[in-house]
Amino acid sequence: MDLTTVDWKKIEIKPDKEIKVAGRLLLDFRAEINKQIIEINNLQLENERLQDENWTLQTRLQQLSSEKGADIMEKED
Repeated sequence: MDLTTVDWKKIEIKPDKEIKVAGRLLLDFRAEINKQIIEINNLQLENERLQDENWTLQTRLQQLSSEKGADIMEKED
């Protein structure tokens, strides 16, 4: 039994009803879920890394803007 042989419409109509499924289908679902969990965790780590990098770049930009403003003020004096 694979995903295409599961009668999803019947399941959607009666989600509490028990149905017979092959163990292989459940194992495949578990494997796919585990892959997605790993992918989500990796994406969250990448997102955190990018947020940290963004913060660092924003801070550096503010520092450079402040320095440039101070330079301009010194030249005007």
